[in-house]
Formats: sequence, C-alpha cells, structure tokens
Amino acid sequence: MFINTSAMAIEMAKSEHRAAHTYGTPEYENLQEVRKAYPGYRVVIKERKRTDRLKGLDVDYMKKYIQEHDADGSILKVFYQLRGLDENGKKLSLAAAASFGELRMWFLNQFPELEDMNTTVDNILSKAKKERAEKKAKAMEAKAALALVK
Repeated sequence: MFINTSAMAIEMAKSEHRAAHTYGTPEYENLQEVRKAYPGYRVVIKERKRTDRLKGLDVDYMKKYIQEHDADGSILKVFYQLRGLDENGKKLSLAAAASFGELRMWFLNQFPELEDMNTTVDNILSKAKKERAEKKAKAMEAKAALALVK
C-alpha cells in the first residue's frame, strides 16, 4: 500500500486490494487505518507493468534466426513440425501445432544466448540509469549549495 499525497490516493496492488475486501484480514485492517488517517483519499488499484524483455520475438524472427544459425537444418525441421508445417514450410491439413508460448519456450531452449543478450542489455541499462540518477543528485546538491552561498 502506498499513500500518494500529490494525487490524494491510496494505491494498492490488485492482490492486496482483493484481500482487503475480506473482513478481519491484515489488509482490511490496514486499509481501514489508512482511510481514517486520510478520509478524503480514494483507493486506486495499481497495475503492475509487465515488460517483455524479448519484444519483437515473433514467428518470422524465429524462422530467420534458425535459418541463420542452423547449419544442418535439423532445428528448422523441428520448428516446422511444431508449427504444423511440412518440410518446405507448407501448412499440413489436420496437423497439430504448438501454441506461440510453447513455440517461444522451445525456441529459447534451443538458443539461450538470446535471453543472455537481453539480460546483458538490461544490466547495461540499469547501470546507466543508476549513474544518471547519481549525476542528477550531485547536480541538485551543487545547486542547493550554490543557493545557500547566495
């Protein structure tokens, strides 16, 4: 639970909000205390942002990646089987096909370096964000010190 004073809102996670609807639960008691302390505030359910670290990973990308990294064509054959296609990539009638989630899981098991690349990118970006925040903090301190001098 988070009290957002600028928006005059009590922000809660969806699961926390659901639990607060049951009388006697700790979430219920906490919400009642916060409502007493902040009577004019409204309750807002905050949705958690899901970031897709492999954005752009679609069937076409998988096919191209396999074609570039599969020398003997064995992985491509399995890929076609999972998609319900024949050896030439043509749709087979009445062929069972894996869902996109299953296909994606299989693909990432075949090529784990893709997830490693994204982890590396995430690490680089988080480090850059941290450095930027530190620079901003130093600039704010310098600005505050300059204001005190004047």
